[in-house]
Amino acid sequence: MKQCNMCCSCYCIAVVEREHTETFLESLLNTCQQCYHDREKLLGAVVGGGRPRLMAFLSFLLEMYCQLRRRAIHRRGASAQPGQVLLTLICKCCEDCIRQPVPSPSDTENLFFVLTYIGRDLESQLPGDLERLLTAVRDAFLNTAAAPCIRRTLLQLIELHASRWQLPGCAVLYYYPSSK
Repeated sequence: MKQCNMCCSCYCIAVVEREHTETFLESLLNTCQQCYHDREKLLGAVVGGGRPRLMAFLSFLLEMYCQLRRRAIHRRGASAQPGQVLLTLICKCCEDCIRQPVPSPSDTENLFFVLTYIGRDLESQLPGDLERLLTAVRDAFLNTAAAPCIRRTLLQLIELHASRWQLPGCAVLYYYPSSK
């Protein structure tokens, strides 16, 4: 599914780069916000303990954000930049996946992947939202019903944030002992 999201985001970025009126970009951002608003109906089905539609949506948002940032695409006259809108939606999706009664291993891994990519951006642009997300991560880590693999990933995420989004060598060896 990740490959499909990458193709969709590449097509979307290609259209955004060629348009002059920003109509497509505005419509795309509005559609993404509406999808998030209606997430229970559109993205909320839990399958195998995880939410694959929400994760696919999150992957699309992440790829769109990374493409916009890489190409430095900004709106000409708008106050809310597309990157800011996407970051906000990404952070909200991450909160949703971690606030389940017990997050699934796949959702937790996806959360780790997303924050590895954009943790610094969230910290600089949306520090309050990141703080709320990290509080949810901490609470999920302290939840004794969570499986050890989930707690380990959440602990790694907490350490990643504490080390300014770059794990020191000793932590890498701890979490990935086969890399010795």
